[in-house]
Parts: sequence; C-alpha cells; structure tokens
Amino acid sequence: MRKTAIAIALILSVSLSVLGAGLTARPARAANYFDQSVYEGVGAVTAAVTSLPAFMQDGEARAAVREKMQDAYRAMTEGGFDMGAIAAEGGNYGVRKWNDMGVQEFRGGAHTADLWDRVHGYIIAGSAATNIPAGCLVNEILVKWSDNMNAWGFPIGNRFFIDGQSDVQYQNFINGYVKLQNNIASFYQDSFMNGDGSTGSVPVAVQAVGQLNGSMPQWAVGKTASITNAFKAAAEKVKTTDAVQAGGYDLGEANDYANLWRPEDLVISQRFVGGDNTGNPYGWGKQGRLMVNDADSVAFPLLGDNLTRWAQLNGLRQVGYPLSYPYAMGGESYQIFSKSYFQTDRLGYIEHVKLYAGAVSEVDKYKLSDTVSFGSASSNFMAAYKNFNNTGANFGIPDNFVQYADGRFTQAFTAPDGAKNYLAQRGERGSCFTVTGNAAVFFGEPGKTGAPVGTEFETGGSRYQNFEKGYVNITANAFTANKQMLIGAGVEAASGETELHAKTGVLEGGAGLFDAQALKTEFVAAVKALNADGNYVYEPSGALRVIDGSTAVQEFKNTSSSAKGKLALIKASRSAGVYAVKDQIYTQYLYEGGFDGGVGAPTGEQFCLGVRLYQNFLSGYISVDSINAAAYENGQNVSREGVYTDIVTKREINPVPSAVGQFGDITRIPAPMRGKQDYVRAAFQAEYARLMQLGFFPGNPDTELVHQWAPAASFLWVNQTFAFGDSTANVFNNTAAMKIFLIDGSEYAYSVYGEMLTAWVNVGGFDKLGYPVGNQFFYGDDLYQNFNGGYIKCANGTSSAASLITNEAFEIPDAQAGETNAPRVWLWVGIGGGVLALAAAAGSAAWIILRKRGKGGKA
Repeated sequence: MRKTAIAIALILSVSLSVLGAGLTARPARAANYFDQSVYEGVGAVTAAVTSLPAFMQDGEARAAVREKMQDAYRAMTEGGFDMGAIAAEGGNYGVRKWNDMGVQEFRGGAHTADLWDRVHGYIIAGSAATNIPAGCLVNEILVKWSDNMNAWGFPIGNRFFIDGQSDVQYQNFINGYVKLQNNIASFYQDSFMNGDGSTGSVPVAVQAVGQLNGSMPQWAVGKTASITNAFKAAAEKVKTTDAVQAGGYDLGEANDYANLWRPEDLVISQRFVGGDNTGNPYGWGKQGRLMVNDADSVAFPLLGDNLTRWAQLNGLRQVGYPLSYPYAMGGESYQIFSKSYFQTDRLGYIEHVKLYAGAVSEVDKYKLSDTVSFGSASSNFMAAYKNFNNTGANFGIPDNFVQYADGRFTQAFTAPDGAKNYLAQRGERGSCFTVTGNAAVFFGEPGKTGAPVGTEFETGGSRYQNFEKGYVNITANAFTANKQMLIGAGVEAASGETELHAKTGVLEGGAGLFDAQALKTEFVAAVKALNADGNYVYEPSGALRVIDGSTAVQEFKNTSSSAKGKLALIKASRSAGVYAVKDQIYTQYLYEGGFDGGVGAPTGEQFCLGVRLYQNFLSGYISVDSINAAAYENGQNVSREGVYTDIVTKREINPVPSAVGQFGDITRIPAPMRGKQDYVRAAFQAEYARLMQLGFFPGNPDTELVHQWAPAASFLWVNQTFAFGDSTANVFNNTAAMKIFLIDGSEYAYSVYGEMLTAWVNVGGFDKLGYPVGNQFFYGDDLYQNFNGGYIKCANGTSSAASLITNEAFEIPDAQAGETNAPRVWLWVGIGGGVLALAAAAGSAAWIILRKRGKGGKA
C-alpha cells in the first residue's frame, strides 16, 4: 500500500521533474483504466515464486520495489492505457526473476505485443535504488526492446509523450532513452529524456560495488563477503591509483549488480558506466567491467579498448578472464588473460597473443604424450600463476609454451620490469613452483640448479629457495651446490634431505583398526616421497586422525599445493596405501564434501591420461582439464589405460553419454538414414569412446543432437556438435567445440576438433572441403586431416599456419609412421532400444563398431 501522502507527492515530483515517467502532458485520455483489485496484486511476491532477483532478497527491498511497480501501474492506467489483468501462470501471479530483473506479466487490456507465443505486457523493476523507478513495457516499444534488451537495459519509467508530438513515444531505460516514431525505434545511449523535451544524464547508481545477484558458480558458494570485498578493493585501486592510467581512472558507478557471466560460468562480472568508460562490448553501451574468477582472489578490471576488443574476440571463449591490471612495458601496454594476452602498440593496435600460463603447443601435447603428459603441468602452472598475481604482483607475460626437458616442465615469463620469471615442475607427480628474482637468474643458467624442490622461504633473516642441485640464497644472491637449506632451521643439509615437522604422522585420538606406529611410519614415508618428487610438504594443519575407525587422514598447510597451499594424505584401510589429494583435485574434493562427503577416500595417486589429470576415489573420480577446471564423476573409476569401470560391479563400462549419436529433429536427418538410428549411434559412440580412451574428453552434446549439415537430398551424412571438452576450438558459438561426422555407409565416424576444427572453419568448412574421411594425425611436427574435398595441413599444429590442398589426400610416406601405441580394441554393439553392451565377437543383426587405430596414425 501507499505509505503517506508526502511520499506520494515526493515520488510524483521526482517522476515529473527528473524521470519523465509518464505524468507529463500527453494526448487526451479516453478513459481511466485504474483497477483497485488489480492494483492490490501489483508488485506482490507470492509463495509460488521460485526465484527473485538479488535486489529483492530482503523484505525492505521487496516493499520498495512493490511500491515502484504500483506507481508505474497507477500512472499508466490513469494515463489512459488498459493494462488488463495480471497473468497467473501455474497459479503464480507475483513478481518473478527474469534476466536479473523483477518482472510481472499482464494480459488482455490494450496489449498488442505478440512475443514468445502470447500477447502481453510487463511491469519491470531493475533496481531497488531510490532514484530508479519501475516501468511498464508495452506494445511497440516492448517488441523493439525484445531485440535490444542488453543494449537498452531495463525501463526506468513508463512510455510518455511530449506536447504536440502525439505520434511520437518516448521511454527511458537504464542505458539511455528510445524514441519511437512510425514504428522505428531510435536509441540514444547515455542520455535521458525529460517530460519537457530536455535531455540529461541517465541515473547510474543502481547497485553497490560488489552487490551480488545470488546466482553463483560452485567456486563461489558461501564466499559472498570475500567476492564483494574483491570488487570493492579493485574499484578503489582503479579510481585512486595509477594502476590503469596516470592520475587514476574514473570508474563511474555500478550500473548492475555483480552477476555470473553466462553461459561459461567462469567469472562474476559487474558493469560500471559513466566516468572515463569508453568500452562498448557487444553493442551494449559504453561501460567498464570488473571481473573475479576465484572467490578467494582479487578482481581485475577490463576497460576501454581492451574491453571492446575482448568482446570482438568472443570474450571468455577466445581470450579468457583478466589475470592482471593493464600495464606498460617497452613503450607498449599489456593485459594478461587466462587464455592469451593483449599487446597494444603505440598506434593503438591490440594484438591478441594466444599464450598463457600452462599453455602447451599442439605438437607437444599429442606428439610427446606417448612418453610424457602435460596434464598436471597445464593445471598446476595456471593455478600457481593465479596465486602469484592474486597477491597484487604481476608474474608477467609468457615467452613460450611449456617446455619439457631433463625431467622437468618449465615456462619462462617476462615481468613488467623486464626481468625473467619461471614456472617449473619436477616430473608429472611434482608441484609447480614460481622462481623469481635472484633465484630466477641462477635457474636461467642451463644445467645450473636443476628443478626447484620447494618454494621461496625465509629463515634466519634471509630468503632461500631449494633446487635439485643446491640452494639459492636470494638475499645474498649466491648459489651453493649439493646442499639444501632446511626450512625453519637456518642450517644446511645434504642435497635431497628434508626435515619433517614433528607432528607428521602423529596420531591423535583412537587408532581404530590401525596401529599408531605403523601409521606414523607410512605417513612419514609418504611425505618423504612427495618431497622427493618435488612436492614441498612441511607443516601439518592438525594431528593425524582416524575417521569412523577405518580411514586415516592428515591435512597439511604451507605446502606447494596450488590449492591455496593445502593438501591431505589419506589411507582408506589397513591394506590401502597412503595417497595424496592435492592441487585442483583437492579443491574439488573439498567442494564435494571432502572427508564428510560422498566421494570417499582416494584409491590411488593422481595420474595423467592424455591432457587431463585424474584421481580415483571410493565413489568416483575427479578430473582436471587443461584450463584448470575440475569435475567429479560419480559411480565410475578410470585407469591409466583409459578403461572405465563401474564402482559397484567393478566391470568395464561404456562411459559415453547416452545423448551421443542420438537423432535430433528427424526432418534434419537424410531420408535414407532415418531408419538407421542404431547404426549411427554405434558409430558416434565408438568415436567418442576412442577419444576418451586416449584421455581426451570430447565434451557435452549440444541440444541439436545428430542432424544434417543442410537440408539437401545429396548430403547423405550427419554430424553432431559437442562443447566444453578438451578441444581448443571456439566455433559455432560453442566453447571448446568439436564435431563428429558420419557419412551413410561408412564403417567409422570421424571427429574434427582443436586447431584442426578452427582451421577447417577458417578455410571454408563444409562448403570448401566437405566432411572428414579420416581422423587428424601428426606427421613430423605438422597436423593433418583428410576430407572428401582435400586435406588441411596445420604447420606446427597451429590453425594460424594452416594450408588447404584441394582434391588430394595426404598419405604418410612410411606405412609404419604414427601407428605406435594403438589403443586396446573396444567392441560395443547397439542393441534394441539403443542400449550399448560389450561384445565378444562380431556377426549379429546389430551394428558392430571395431576400433584399432593409433593415436597418431590414419583412421
């Protein structure tokens, strides 16, 4: 209800003089359509509502929003527009959340907007801020808004007319105002139309800095305060320091709350308008952005030309999220992202360089994976890089891809001051360490130090870092060979020796099924083994304890784990080994409930398969992909050979999602193939399984499922698109996309992904080359794939160096080349209603797909 007459007068005054909300002169009204019974329900929040926008989460805000919406309804109906009745979908007539706005729908009355299979109108509130009213959105303007809602934003006030212009409608939005004449909508960004025809600035103080909208990814659950503080700290730094430009940068005001960037769900972003902001992503209007991608980290800005360029390059899909402030070096400016970096020259051209912490060349990723996997290095390098930058420092831009030599992974970086920094990891089981300053100088001398075996630390008033071949006294700028400095002791020890904390392996409480001394012996041995592999494990965060009498656990802090310096050692039973849960797998393990969740204890160490890192647990497995994203799969384990087994039965299973190979729209299936669902599904599933066996996750099927490329009778083949897998291609509006193709009558389906898919799209795709007739393979350092119209060669495995040869097929000169390490044979038969089973032999009415193809060879 209305509060007081004073409040009414104040609101009307603001609407008249500033907001132009529809109370100014307009054409003569035919009638007053105000309905008290409808008015009572306007702005109400009902029990049936499933979600509300963040700004309506508390009772006071809901009351304020309801009053705004009732004001909009009263002004609209008393002004001569029939709003009809409140729509009641499923018994719910209240305000609901839609695109982070509070929306209430109306039908009947004078509504003519026929959108989304119904004729209707809205009252919309986009903020609880006192200076931002709600607005009715109806008829022609609603139709135009439906195509421009991101650019215009939500309405702030109703439509209105200016004296003498009865054929012209105006309406203000949070990003500007629209003028509708002869059904043509003209939008005036960053400007506000008053009822008397004068213009002003759009009110922008919609939300507080760091105000969240309630829709958060898994990494942000329960960390609202730290995320809000990250935004506040970044906004303060941008405005008051030289971090972005000399003399500070006017970030303007928060024009929206901090919300989850869909569909990637990788960052929480907040928009700012006004001030010095000139960036215009996707045509949404001038703005700046702050982004945070880790709930325990800092927020980084994305502003000006960098924001515009970022959007042109498909944002998170091609560039990633920011990992640094923009900074100057050598007369040019840089900004670092999770998938690349920007380099802006003196003329303002922004070069997009696809290098990042943990980046592995396509050649090394597949050519060397027979002998060494880059999976752990890719994940750990990015985590270590982020942790370093989150301190407020800047590790620098990468000079090259991750290199592997002498049993260690290394990547070099150039810091803003021109100095060299390094990320390094000893072997696949080791952890990644940063090497900076004087330690980096010695590390950069070939063969001098070996791999780092610990992080930089302080003891005895000096800073040190230990390496395989000795230690560096960073303070004194000196290297001592064949010795190591003991942490916390300030004394030397023979190279390779470690001093364990006194609490390592010490049991507290009952031993359950274990023997206390035997436990200590095993846990001490496990810590020593980790240290020998290059995992600095120093201080327990608590005593060793036994859970439910059968699982022994000890957690450690001040370690080299990328999971905020924490890891755990777990022994699941008297006969089980002691296994470490660390790095990104540890972070995901805790998210799934950790020791108290349903994942259970680890049943083995972390291991690499293809480009991913895996660890098996009693109830499933956790994997980490090459961009450092972890996921838990319940009910399955996977071996180092790529064999998947059921947790309960221990039998080998088919891990391929059931939607792989399923028909979509039947009208988009070639007529001769419509009766061959089992054949098509078996072929697609077999190709998907082949990739999984090699440690490559193809991704999730999109909603279109199997379909024809184009509805033409001559195209007797089908394809299916997948996203969010291990592919590096970002095409067809999909992140990490790949495609599987099958031509009618072919025994095998073939996949196109990564740099090859990017190259295929760039050279003309289907129209130029058609479908694949074999899988991609390396010959020498170059990547090849044959298509029915020719072949593509990606020099050094990169799409940027792709060449197209039409009407020819590429054959490897040596018949044996690339045929090594063929995966084991998988026989899967499509039975009845699409159920897949293992088959011992071929020869039934069902379609049988037999795989026996080398990773590097022809298909």
